[in-house]
Amino acid sequence: MSGQNLDRLCAQYGYRICQAVAAEFKDKDGKPDKAKTENHITKSLAVLQEDGVYAFFIYLFSRGERERAGAARLREKAHGLLAEQFDIFKSQSDSLLAARHPGVMPLV
Repeated sequence: MSGQNLDRLCAQYGYRICQAVAAEFKDKDGKPDKAKTENHITKSLAVLQEDGVYAFFIYLFSRGERERAGAARLREKAHGLLAEQFDIFKSQSDSLLAARHPGVMPLV
């Protein structure tokens, strides 16, 4: 990862994640519902920031019927992103188990 522009990398991942989640939230006309997408991603990132990776995945798994598909896409993209940084996410398909790994989850 050395030599890469971190701002550009974050923008690329952010764009891909938003596109994937937006594909699951449609308005009455079948177009992506930007407000629902933004709301879902913002709330999910707030959990990640305040409570960590494990809580982030629990939050996504706990979403109700209306948010389930978008949460699944966000989980999938987040797991893929983390797999690029942590080997445990490559070998463990269960995001919750991977997030509890000592190398990922800080000791409290």
